[in-house]
Parts: sequence; structure tokens; C-alpha cells
Amino acid sequence: MSHTSPISPPPAALTLPAGTLERWTQGILSRVGLSDEDAALAAAGLIDADRRGYATHGIARLDAYVTRLQSGEINPTPRLAITDQAGVLSIDGDLGLGLAVGVRSIDAALSHLDGKAAQIFLLRRSGHLGALGFYVRRAALAGKVALLAQVSQPIMAPPGSLAPAIGNNPIALAAPMQDGPPLVIDLSCSRVARGNVFLAARTGSPIPEDWAIGRDGTPTTDPAEALLGAMLPMGDHKGLALAMLVQVLAGSLTGTEPHSGVSKGVAIEVGAFGLVIDPDRLVGRAAFDTHIERWTNRYRAAVGSNGRLPGRGDPADLVTLPPSIRDELANLGATFGLPLPSGTNLS
Repeated sequence: MSHTSPISPPPAALTLPAGTLERWTQGILSRVGLSDEDAALAAAGLIDADRRGYATHGIARLDAYVTRLQSGEINPTPRLAITDQAGVLSIDGDLGLGLAVGVRSIDAALSHLDGKAAQIFLLRRSGHLGALGFYVRRAALAGKVALLAQVSQPIMAPPGSLAPAIGNNPIALAAPMQDGPPLVIDLSCSRVARGNVFLAARTGSPIPEDWAIGRDGTPTTDPAEALLGAMLPMGDHKGLALAMLVQVLAGSLTGTEPHSGVSKGVAIEVGAFGLVIDPDRLVGRAAFDTHIERWTNRYRAAVGSNGRLPGRGDPADLVTLPPSIRDELANLGATFGLPLPSGTNLS
């Protein structure tokens, strides 16, 4: 008589209300030394990414940020130095957590508009900024057009390369729209964000072979090998050219050389180029609103259900944590005496 072992159920994901997870995240960040205000800003940025479908830049990054805060690679209590350099704001982030430094930088640029048509800012010595759309959306909700580009450590290269050649250098733009949420364009110059590879490595999933190359310069489906190799650029040479554009604006103009630090993973000491523009001071609000409405309506009529305007979807009210991320966060909660909230387990 044979006996079969019972089949273990698959590990369960955990679904939590976004607000609950945001408050818990704020509590964890406060416990590693952030001020209440900075912890709130950073938690809002992380959970906003999850709510908008950018899980690679959301709560999955929390453990890495906590590690860097504990190691001293990220300063939990930065004192930003903001100076006017021939009309350009020069901002030293004092190695602070990018999620808080980024908000303070975009807010400084908005406050320095003060009747001007545009304000450029250059940010240096900041932690990884995460999803750039979070910052430019903030400016668009204030009625301004905003552009933000961040230089990263070298993690991208074309096929055949035997080492990372350049950062995947994300760039984002947001514009206000009269009929609803802002238009928000947020992309990196690699085919996909490297966070997708980190997430695949942590969940034990293979990656598509057009995402990255391994150490031998050939495409790989192994996320561990991809992390030792390099990300592939979007659009081949066009993605590389766009990365070089960001390298000039956010790297060469700030003198920044980001690196992955002792802990590896997310970049530290990053630089960024930012620009906020007040349409009222250029074409006038009515003309701007009319023009953007005209071309977006034409676009939507042409593409129909095959396309969308980025950034205009409603953020989700619930966040689902894969089992590996749920366990990682539960361990964080146990370490800092703040248990991860319970929610709905999805098998």
C-alpha cells in the first residue's frame, strides 16, 4: 500500500489597505531615526508607488532602505543646504533618504518660482529617489509643469558588453490637466526597471531574456545572473542616447558619481536635474489648458482602447504583498517591535 504525502498549499500573499500599510511604514522609518515629517513623506512615496502599480519602487524597497539607514550609508536626519547659484537652485541632500529629500527639493523649486516662469534645480548627494512620478505629480497638482531626471550607478549596457556601462537614468514629466488628474510620464532608460529583476530574484521567478545580459554579455533569464551583468536599454541605441542625455543633466552638471554602497542594491549619493515651469507666466493658463486638452483628446480618439494617458488612473486602495515581501516586512516589524498588520491572505 503506497502513501502519498499531502501537498502543501502555496504560500499566501497578503492584502492590506494602503492607508494601513502607509502608517505602518511610517512607524518603521521613525524607528530608524527619521523625523515624523520625513517618515511620513517617505512612507507616502513608497505606498504611492504600490498603489499606482510600480511595485518595484514601493514597499519592496523598505528593507533595503532600512539596511542603509542602519549602516549609516543614508543619513536619517539630513539638513539640506539650498543655495541660489546664478538663478539655479543648488541643493545638497546631505545623504538623506531620497524619498524625503526629493519632496523637499521639488517644494523648494516651487517656492522659488515666486513670479518667475521657470526654476531649475540641481540636487546632489541624495539617496535613491525611487519612482520619480511621485515628485513631478506633486508639482502638477500645484498647477505647474515639472521635469525630473536622476542619474544612477552604471547598471545598463548593450548586448555583448562585459560590464555595466551607464545608469538606466530615470526621467519623469508631469503636466496639469483641467479635466482631472495630471499627465505623468515616468520611465527609466532600460527596457524595464532593475527593480523588476530584484523582485524576480527575491520571489524565485525567471525573467524574460530581453531584460538583461549576464556577465558574459549574452541575454539571460536568471535574475541572479542579470544582477551580476547589466540591464538592456529600451529601444537599443535610443535608450542609450536618452541615458546619456540624463547623464549630462543630472550627472555632469552636479558632479555626481552614484554608487551602490557597501550594502549594494539601490544607489546612494545620486544626482538629479529638475525643472518646474509655470504655464501662467508663458502662454497663459487658458491657452495651456486648451492646447493640452486638444492634443490629448485627439490622441485618445485615435488610439481608442489601445492606449491611455499615463498617470491618470485612480490609485488602488489595497496593496497586495507577495509571500516573500510579506515575510520580509514581517521580520522588519518583529525587529522594531511594530508587527506587520494582518489583512486578507490570498492563496
